[in-house]
Amino acid sequence: MLNIQKRLLVLGTMLISFGFGLYGGQPGAFLSYGASARSLGMGSAFVAVANDSSAVYANPAGMLQLPNIEGSFFQSDLFGEYQLTAFNVVVPMVDNHFGFSYVQLQSSPMDV
Repeated sequence: MLNIQKRLLVLGTMLISFGFGLYGGQPGAFLSYGASARSLGMGSAFVAVANDSSAVYANPAGMLQLPNIEGSFFQSDLFGEYQLTAFNVVVPMVDNHFGFSYVQLQSSPMDV
């Protein structure tokens, strides 16, 4: 009886593991990585201190702290197969700010 329970436990664990292996993650999950090296390193904590041009992406209210035109370009390899690219620009105006952000995730060709 104990032997059958062990086999069922192993089989159940294998099935669950196989199911998670096929999962592949959430669509658009790369958007939570950030648009600069600083935000990628800090994770979600960057939202509280977004005071550079990547604030356009992370926390638009942080753009108000920028007195001059500021821009940034960021490119990082993720997991060896993906490339995250981001471009940010903030232009201060008289009574508000204009910001532009472009984020792209590119993957290498997959063998099918």
